[in-house]
Amino acid sequence: MTIAIEQFSTVGAKIFMPDGPFSNQTPGMFAFKLGTVIDGDAESEYTYLQLTVTGALTLQQGSLIGWDNSYQAYLPTTATETQHSGSSMGSFFLGGRVGDPGGLPSSVNWPFLYTFPSPGIYGIWVQRAGSALLNLVSAAVTAPAFGNVVTTTTTAGAVDAPTAAVGKAIQGLFLAPFSATFTGNTTNGSAVITAVSTAKGVEVGMGLTGSNVPAGCFVAAINGNTITLGNITAAGSALATLTATGTTFTAARYSFTANTVNASPILTNVSNISGIYPGSGLGVAGAGIGVGSTVLSIGGNSASGYVITMSANATSTTTSTTFNFTPVVSNTTVVEGLLRWPYMT
Repeated sequence: MTIAIEQFSTVGAKIFMPDGPFSNQTPGMFAFKLGTVIDGDAESEYTYLQLTVTGALTLQQGSLIGWDNSYQAYLPTTATETQHSGSSMGSFFLGGRVGDPGGLPSSVNWPFLYTFPSPGIYGIWVQRAGSALLNLVSAAVTAPAFGNVVTTTTTAGAVDAPTAAVGKAIQGLFLAPFSATFTGNTTNGSAVITAVSTAKGVEVGMGLTGSNVPAGCFVAAINGNTITLGNITAAGSALATLTATGTTFTAARYSFTANTVNASPILTNVSNISGIYPGSGLGVAGAGIGVGSTVLSIGGNSASGYVITMSANATSTTTSTTFNFTPVVSNTTVVEGLLRWPYMT
């Protein structure tokens, strides 16, 4: 009778905590063979690696991880780049799926960061292909462009996308577009935009702005060349206010409107959560919550509205305040990226 050497379930939307700590690299101690590759959905692939921890270390989902052909993992920085040219790059993975509000990780039901309990040897999963999260720090420009080369930074495990590379360039690693623009026709009293010029780059859940539609709208559905809007801020608020043709609209990640209460970290009536995850850093101050304040957890749903807990309190009570999480100088935030088996050049 033949017995399988390896048996495992597919990596996917469940929790994958690191294995360990182990005191030495004894054969068979890891749950998987080092270098094992597992496929997930949406073009994703994951590699099992060994990470040696020598001191206090906390990694967040999206931290940049590098490894060589011995499957030894490390955290890339500009200081380590010279001896690691050609090594593979990926995103630290604990579970969940990018862009899935129904399975959205939070500090309550998903481990979005992991503190290694003690020094030792650990087995970790790293995503190397598909849509993934990235820890991004904007060190050189205030709004990294989609076409820019992604590079290492002085912050271990974080990447940048400057207009002029200052770190080591990483091939096959791209930022998801921050926004997409299209034209379409509106009908007064209708939530449907027709004759959409292109839906490329537009995803369900993105916030949407443009003439003739109220603030707080988001993309609720895409069907061919029509887009249906949603809005939880008020009844009927997704309905167009004017009949017009060829109106320009922008669908965007990392931005939403929400209500605040003075001295509370809770944001309510959040219009959309496209691109927002635990660890997302605020890029522009809003309602007294300062730049760099981060998302701790996300709850609720698209029907009743999302609720976000921030790391800092609001200093005023407001309604439909705009919050932007796009990176700014010296601000680290979590963004969506696309991995195509990246490597350091």
